[in-house]
Amino acid sequence: MTAHPLLDIYQHPDDYDLVHGKTSDDAAFWLELCDRLKPASVLELGVGTGRLLLPLVRAGHRVTGVDVVPAMLQSAARKLQQEPRAAQALAHLVEQDMRYLSLDRQFDLIFIGYNSVLHLLTAEDRSSMFTCAFKHTDPGGHFAVDVFNPDLAMLALAQRIESRGELEMAMDDPDTGRQVFRSASHRYNDASQTVTTHYVTDETIKGVGQQPVEETVDYHIYYPEELRLLFLQAGFEVTAVYGDYGFEPFAGGCPRIIMAGRRSV
Repeated sequence: MTAHPLLDIYQHPDDYDLVHGKTSDDAAFWLELCDRLKPASVLELGVGTGRLLLPLVRAGHRVTGVDVVPAMLQSAARKLQQEPRAAQALAHLVEQDMRYLSLDRQFDLIFIGYNSVLHLLTAEDRSSMFTCAFKHTDPGGHFAVDVFNPDLAMLALAQRIESRGELEMAMDDPDTGRQVFRSASHRYNDASQTVTTHYVTDETIKGVGQQPVEETVDYHIYYPEELRLLFLQAGFEVTAVYGDYGFEPFAGGCPRIIMAGRRSV
């Protein structure tokens, strides 16, 4: 069992929320999917700070959230404490690695939201996680994964040269007086289907500049048929592939690959 690189990357959940906290289109998608499938139990792998779990439990769904990073789970737990008791009772947080998941129970719906599966960098890790997901899915239950559809023009450019750092995010946090600016540059390795992204974060607090923070993160790039093969090899029947959060069927040029599979036995 190898150490997970995310233990180093996601140690600042407040910064994660500052970047991703306003993302909401995918939350509406998972709420609608739960309305359609009506699962009695839901498992989110890579729950993070609870951005997707919270609206699900508010809507009355029973959700177990798994993450490998203690700091992210602690942030999710603090948020849950601010929710009504009825919502709190529907949520359960577990510290585990999705590659080696072992919960001694099964679920009607398991999902991995918003690119979290990109952190599985080796074929062994991806195969192990999909096998674990299948084992934890009830017969007749579903498993779904959401990743971005690769931009081939960007990858082709990033394969030849490292892309120049471009401003990716500028955020103000009125509660703390923080202003955060993050730029990103990318380099693509087509042999491993890995993008190495170098982030530089500049921050001011109440007008005082802080030391820039630099981080390097690797992401695996999934292509549609590769993702389908992972589902099939694990034992799932692929039931739907959507290209966006509006449940449009996947086609070339769609921004997302949201694949859903069903365990028949």
